[in-house]
Amino acid sequence: MRNGDGHSMKMPAIILGLCVLGLCVLGLFLLKPLASQEPRRIVCESSPTQDLLPTLTAPMTGASPVWLVDGSATWPGDLVPIKTLWVLRRTSDSVRISGHRMDAPGTAKLRSGSETPSDVFFVANPSRDSVMRGGSPADAMQSFVFLPSHVFYPSPGCWLFTVHIAQQEFRIVRELKTKGLFDSTR
Repeated sequence: MRNGDGHSMKMPAIILGLCVLGLCVLGLFLLKPLASQEPRRIVCESSPTQDLLPTLTAPMTGASPVWLVDGSATWPGDLVPIKTLWVLRRTSDSVRISGHRMDAPGTAKLRSGSETPSDVFFVANPSRDSVMRGGSPADAMQSFVFLPSHVFYPSPGCWLFTVHIAQQEFRIVRELKTKGLFDSTR
């Protein structure tokens, strides 16, 4: 078909078709690398564990001035709390502890005794509320406070606990794994 000046009307349609085809091919080249990549897994760099008070507690995860002790690396389920002892350098400043999952959505719930679990574990005066460890040497009780709690983890994964002591902030990272079918710790 020709228009009044003799040029073909098919030419603009062909050019438009080639442009669309070119954009489709370009899109495939741009999307192919994204589709071929495996999802990135966050490497959970757990805080160091040390046996600072071997006669009083199991190995402690964290660094001065705050550690957690729970002796568990395996997730027990979302309804089962893990007994957790928070060990701090002796202080009378208020303490707030919260935890969230780093590699997926999730917030840990914490509680003291039989209280209702909460997003924040708060202790107004840790020196006053510290538990006395049976057979504890006097120097350990003068240097540290021991705050028992329960932590409910909604899922296994990489967990970050943020500990505020007065206006300072400290962090503890720990990984909680699922007990697998072929797990040798079973």
